[in-house]
Amino acid sequence: MIMAIVIESLHSVSVDSQGIADVGDTSALYYLWTFGPTAVFAVIAALWARVDFQANRNMPWIILARGQDASASETLLLDYASDFSLMEPLRAFKRRHYLVAVVSSIGIVMRVLVPVSTGLLSPQQVTVRQDGVPIVVRDKVQFFDHL
Repeated sequence: MIMAIVIESLHSVSVDSQGIADVGDTSALYYLWTFGPTAVFAVIAALWARVDFQANRNMPWIILARGQDASASETLLLDYASDFSLMEPLRAFKRRHYLVAVVSSIGIVMRVLVPVSTGLLSPQQVTVRQDGVPIVVRDKVQFFDHL
C-alpha cells in the first residue's frame, strides 16, 4: 500500500514538473535511476522473505497456542514453510489463517516488484517550453568582439 502511494506520488511530481530530476548526460546517473529501485526492492524482498518464512513456520504453533480444536493435519502436520505457490495465500485464507495469507500475498508482490522495478524509473529527454525568454538574432557571426 505504501509503495503504491509512493509510486503514484512520484508519477504526479513527474507529470507536474516534467520529470523528477535532471540526470544530464552522466551515464552513472542513468544506471542509478535504472537499477537503484531494483536494488532497494531486492533488499526489501530478501528481508521480507524472512518474515514470510517465520509466519509460515509458526502458524501451526499459533493455532495450538490459541487452544482451538483442530486436527493434526491442521496443526502439527500443516506445512506452509516448505512449498512456494501462488495458491498459498488462497489456501491459507480458506483455512482462516489470515497471518499466512497476508504475509504470503505481500511476499508474492515483492517477488514481482524486483524485476518490474527496472522499468519503474527511466531517464528520458524532455522538451522544455518556456515563454517570455528574450532571444537576440544577429545577422553575422562574431567569434571575437575585440577584433
